[in-house]
Amino acid sequence: LLHAAWFKTLTGDYLFLAIHHLVVDGVAWRILLEDLSAGYQQASSGQVIQLPPKTDSYQVYARRIQEYAQSSRLIREEAYWRTVEEQQAAELPYEMPLHENTDFSRRDSIRFSLSAANTAVLLQNVNHAYGTDTQDILLTAASLAICEWTGGSKLRIAMEGHGREHILPELDISRTVGWFTSMYPALISFENHRDELGTAVKTVKDTLGRIPNKGVGYGILKYLTHPENKSIAFSKTPDISFNYLGQFNDIERQDSFRPSSLGSGKDITHTWKREQIIEMSAMTADKKLHFNLSYPPAIFHRNTMEQLINRIEHFLRDIMKHCAGKQKAEKTLSDFSSQSLTAEDLDSISSLVEEL
Repeated sequence: LLHAAWFKTLTGDYLFLAIHHLVVDGVAWRILLEDLSAGYQQASSGQVIQLPPKTDSYQVYARRIQEYAQSSRLIREEAYWRTVEEQQAAELPYEMPLHENTDFSRRDSIRFSLSAANTAVLLQNVNHAYGTDTQDILLTAASLAICEWTGGSKLRIAMEGHGREHILPELDISRTVGWFTSMYPALISFENHRDELGTAVKTVKDTLGRIPNKGVGYGILKYLTHPENKSIAFSKTPDISFNYLGQFNDIERQDSFRPSSLGSGKDITHTWKREQIIEMSAMTADKKLHFNLSYPPAIFHRNTMEQLINRIEHFLRDIMKHCAGKQKAEKTLSDFSSQSLTAEDLDSISSLVEEL
């Protein structure tokens, strides 16, 4: 599950770490690298290595999740996930026919990157407009481009989250190493407002903001809750996934280590059967945003995928310009606890407040 190697070269030393995804996720990597850097600095200065206290183990967490899977608190989420599963969404326009022997294992990737200056704008000058986070902005751009491509107004997309939600408040997993990652579907519906950038951003933010516990319950219901306790089949698998990995600049600022530019080889076996046909991911590293799109060339032409990612970048830049130029911040539906509040209600309340 873990292998490490130390390479001494003429250009410097390299530490190679390979850990199976079963026992580590993106947050866990940060914890390990922080500890590694702190321990190295302490040892190199002659100090005793002293790391922060251990939090609750993954084993304890796993046992408590088994209990939570049968709780009435989780079962109440079924109605929400049933709605996401049952509504129709746009399908991908395959360019080559699907066969039983269609090879999905071969993947091609394309990407775009923002400059350091534009990335700073994205991270610091955009989210104030509607109280968003960077994931909301990136997903809005991607969703608008995909809906434009498919010709639909509804999109079902597989979201990936860190999974460390506060559903078990008695446990502390803030520094627990393990694979907590959650996967869940999000149904994004633009209806007739796709051309209004502000409305599109608010739609995506409110869609994500009203997902129960940031989606962690979906997988628990699907895989751990006993069949007699649930009435939903969980049969819809989105064709597209999206994962915002966050900022890795904090790791780069550490004095002892920095990410290497050398290739580490393939991190996923070619025999793995992927659930999603198109995979999108984004992260900030070297003070730049990098957006990656992976697809199977067996069913999509490269020029089509290049057009798609170009449209994602186009929408992202337009959204950034719109939000950065907005002087007055706006509240959105997910800023309020009421589940029955509509966009029309909020507009009416805002108008009354302005009149007063």
